[in-house]
Amino acid sequence: MSAAQRQTGILTAVILVCVWLAYSGPGYVDAPNLFSYLALLALMAPLFLATFRLAMPGSSARYAAGFAVAWYGLNPTNASTLFDLTRRPMIWSTIGMVGALVLYQWRPGWRKYGLYLVPVAAAACFDRAALAFAPLLFVYVLLCEKGGEWRAIPGVFLRCMPGLLVSLIALLAVGAGPVIPGETPPAGVARALIALLPAFGPAGPAGSGGGLLFLILLGVAVASAAWRETRGVSLGLWWLLILVVAAPGEPLPAGIGAAMAATLALAKLVEHLPELGRRWVPAGCACLLIVSGLACGPSIDVFPLGANRTRVLRSRDPIDWIRVSAIQYNAGDYAGTIAAASTALRLKPDSVAAYNNMCVAFAKLNMWDQAIHASQLALKLKPDDPVAKENLAEAQERKRRGAK
Repeated sequence: MSAAQRQTGILTAVILVCVWLAYSGPGYVDAPNLFSYLALLALMAPLFLATFRLAMPGSSARYAAGFAVAWYGLNPTNASTLFDLTRRPMIWSTIGMVGALVLYQWRPGWRKYGLYLVPVAAAACFDRAALAFAPLLFVYVLLCEKGGEWRAIPGVFLRCMPGLLVSLIALLAVGAGPVIPGETPPAGVARALIALLPAFGPAGPAGSGGGLLFLILLGVAVASAAWRETRGVSLGLWWLLILVVAAPGEPLPAGIGAAMAATLALAKLVEHLPELGRRWVPAGCACLLIVSGLACGPSIDVFPLGANRTRVLRSRDPIDWIRVSAIQYNAGDYAGTIAAASTALRLKPDSVAAYNNMCVAFAKLNMWDQAIHASQLALKLKPDDPVAKENLAEAQERKRRGAK
């Protein structure tokens, strides 16, 4: 075993122990997705470490990679994912994509046998997010192995074609779930970025500002690809943008890129600080991780049942989630209404009641396009539904008033 492999193993073990301690409190110990989540973090550590070493010298890469994985592992949005059984396919799909990239990155001799495609095929069987693997591999090879040479694009494209074909075939074989109304790429960018900031809690639907943010990050991703020291930041931004297109409304896979880009950007800023300022960096990082861990506590109660706010709903019955969405709506938590209704739709894609609940919640958030789209989908399923007709007419009227 090489020194790099030993260091990676130690780093991964430390991260997993820290995250396990953070989630070992009441309510988390029996989270159904906890071990799948720990497996994802275990794969992220070598991926981040190898990527960070391309941009940072010496031991700095280990510290930055460890912080990035721990920061991602302790954010409140991912904590809520641990309890949602309908998110399990998405977690497994993300594990497959990350595992495939780790195999490709750490075992170059296996590439000619196509072994890295096995996790991709498995990932595509669980969730549509696996379609992002081929674009992610393209960006990784172009930026990290070809040095950002634009002349290498045709060869890199051909190298990524097997991954795209495997994911498409597997996805067509198993089908894919519905795309939830309102979960557009701009909204996904805002949601994934907010998820990293524990003070904001789980990210809700994004407003119109998400579109501008998407374009800004796209420009930064293109510009930062030109310099060796910032190519890791570019890779993280491209990861974020690709995943919000391939899997809208799922901050967990997109957040991996956000954590990569944000941590590398912070690390590069720290390099330019005077020596006195650098001494405060470890304390600041420790404080941010502690705040993130503490912020996970309230996330146990993402889907409360009535007045008892200590229970966690793990039902596979869509009716239960529709009831929860109504409870959230009456409590004024419109983002929670949309989240619960989205879960109901993953369990039962033809649920008219779930679309109706999403429509009124989007209307309360003044997201008229999403409200109209949700009511139209409800009417497509049940053309004579009076609630959907009323919701559609009201949303269209309110949108016209707002345009004036």
